[in-house]
Amino acid sequence: MARKRYQAHKRGCVQADGEAARAVADVFEKAVRCYNSGEFEESRKLCRGIIAHNHYHTDSLHLLGIVEAQMGNLEEALSLISKAVRIKNNVPFYHNSLGNVFKALGRYNEAIPCYRRAIFLAPNHAEPYNNLGCVFSEQGKENKAIECYRKALALRPDYVEALLNLGRVFNEKKNCDEAIKCFRRALELRPDYAAVHFNMGIALKMSGDPGAALSSFRAAVSLDPGNAEHWAHMARTLESIKFNAVDDSLIDDLDVMLQQKHVHSGVVCRPILSALKCHPVFVRKLRQFTGDARETTAEHQEYARAAEDLSAIPLFVRLISLTAVVEPDVEEMLTRLRRLLLQAVCKGGTENKGLNFSAALAQQCFINEYVFEETPEETAAVDFLVQKLKNFVDNGQEIPSEWLIALAAYRPLHSFPWLDDLHDAALSEETKAVVVQQVIEPREEKSLRITIPRLTEIQDETSKIVRAQYEENPYPRWIRPRTEPVSLPVKRVMQSIFPHKDFSKIVFPERPEILIAGSGTGEHALTVFSRFSGARVLAIDLSLGSIAYAIRKARELGIRGIDFAQADILEMGGIGRRFDIIDSSGVLHHLRDPMKGWRILVELLQPWGFMKIALYSELARQPVVKARAFIEKKGYLPTAKDIRRCRQEILSEKADPVVKEITGFRDFYSLSECRDLLFHVQEHRFSLLQIEAAMDELGLEFIGFELDNQMAMNKFIELYCDTGALSSLRAWHAFEQQNPATFRGMYQFWCRKKQQD
Repeated sequence: MARKRYQAHKRGCVQADGEAARAVADVFEKAVRCYNSGEFEESRKLCRGIIAHNHYHTDSLHLLGIVEAQMGNLEEALSLISKAVRIKNNVPFYHNSLGNVFKALGRYNEAIPCYRRAIFLAPNHAEPYNNLGCVFSEQGKENKAIECYRKALALRPDYVEALLNLGRVFNEKKNCDEAIKCFRRALELRPDYAAVHFNMGIALKMSGDPGAALSSFRAAVSLDPGNAEHWAHMARTLESIKFNAVDDSLIDDLDVMLQQKHVHSGVVCRPILSALKCHPVFVRKLRQFTGDARETTAEHQEYARAAEDLSAIPLFVRLISLTAVVEPDVEEMLTRLRRLLLQAVCKGGTENKGLNFSAALAQQCFINEYVFEETPEETAAVDFLVQKLKNFVDNGQEIPSEWLIALAAYRPLHSFPWLDDLHDAALSEETKAVVVQQVIEPREEKSLRITIPRLTEIQDETSKIVRAQYEENPYPRWIRPRTEPVSLPVKRVMQSIFPHKDFSKIVFPERPEILIAGSGTGEHALTVFSRFSGARVLAIDLSLGSIAYAIRKARELGIRGIDFAQADILEMGGIGRRFDIIDSSGVLHHLRDPMKGWRILVELLQPWGFMKIALYSELARQPVVKARAFIEKKGYLPTAKDIRRCRQEILSEKADPVVKEITGFRDFYSLSECRDLLFHVQEHRFSLLQIEAAMDELGLEFIGFELDNQMAMNKFIELYCDTGALSSLRAWHAFEQQNPATFRGMYQFWCRKKQQD
């Protein structure tokens, strides 16, 4: 429960004359001071002392209840405040506090009469109205909540919390103009209120102003740097931003943001690189090692200077250790620097200057699965380096850190059995991080494979081929998932996505059973799990390698509540389970018969349940179609060597501009993702009219799109001026024809079984 300053009210005390009564009053005032200064244990001790001598001292019972609530003992708080109310039933702030405890326990229907009683006893007090509004908001009764907040503000126009809460409801209703008005007024009254800046950021982002939203989120994190939700929203706002100028403060903020566990580094990679391209040192290095820049013959000295300079940019070092870079010029720079590192090491260079960057470069190469171009000369040099290092190991000699890192930048260390005991060697901290990534973690995944339960057979021939692809290249390789800092009940999640929909007649489960049909390496499964409070998740996939990666990452992140298993969607009909939510994102279009798989998922869905599906758009996918035609014409095969060769041809200046559009896709920048993007063995694409027909056949009702592109959503709403159009696939089809890049990632939409009247 949020702590508010306690103010003693004479009407709550049992009054008595004399010296003893004054002594009790002094002790109680001290208890109040201790509470207000955060000394809860001392306040608790003083209140208990008073109650021991006077069981009916209601103010002490009330204050002790508030103290217990602050310490997390809500049931004890409920007992104490309830006793105070029974003794003295006409004290409004007792009823208000009792309502607060019921609210904290999630017992909203019991909180409401408490607040109504407080309002009856003190109709001019604003706080019970505000608290009642909070309960209505939690119940999804936005209009009632708005009415309460406005009554609170009529009584106290400077009530910042009520302004904040009113703005939050408008945010939930996607009424960003009214929300912004509330937040501006709140900031006039209290400019240092982090929560107001945060919610202002949400409203500004919804309004289509990501730059202003970013400023609000930066203000929020500066005032409350420990709030994970603030950092997560700041990161998501960055997705649509390209920086043209930066200062040290912004660079520092971006670096701290990358360290937050809920921030997906891949999503923010491109905007961060745009910020780095305004950094003078980074710009110099980019110019030096890209384009027609002459590669020096003094490899060791040149690499050492570059590595040292880049090590002095923590943001860049951190970024490349967390995600594949997604800009061709930065990839080119790193490719050339890797080549210089190898040349320097093979000529005996062992300086540790810039080791921090070197280690991050090796981590980058492992993350992107060695997708960088490799010349025959480099291959020969790597073979030479492998033999040198093996001789070191065989002779019991200490391996120079930079030599080991150079090898790790070209080959995964776990592919050399004679390096298995590296974790016992005396290594630098930077080198240990590489060893953990490339030896320890793959070893753990290998051991996990034999523990994975098998729910179904895999009999379909296409499923077997797809499984083989993902065993060779588990997809995608990620470091940190995009998880939600705050989990919400299903109803709250659905209302936040679709405020125009009426879900009042649906009884939502408190502990939803969720199926992730095609979980890959687990990133999406962890995101979904973090989104819904009380969720129990079954995540299935064809590939044991992908599932092993997912289990290891879930354990690493301390996430429990997800059961991972090997299964084929096409065989799931006989498992004897039903699910409240089924999520199949980017999976059905890889089946030989997508409708067959979709039909099975519909059979697994509870009658009231919700289903999220993500499918490729025929229109938005045209750059991929053209690139795949180019690949077929050139005869490139889905091997690591050919994928590298193909990418280099596409990246070259002579490449067809139409084919080169594919470099704008994030998946182009790692081996497994590029294979999934351009070399997949099975791919279907759809139009929205085809999806509409499929849902009619399956008996499904389209609810709406979950669209990250807020500007596209705003443009659609402005065009149709009718929230009903949001649930019309035909309206969206017409919109997509005019805006073909809208669903460039995928169509991501929610649906459910059609309900009988």
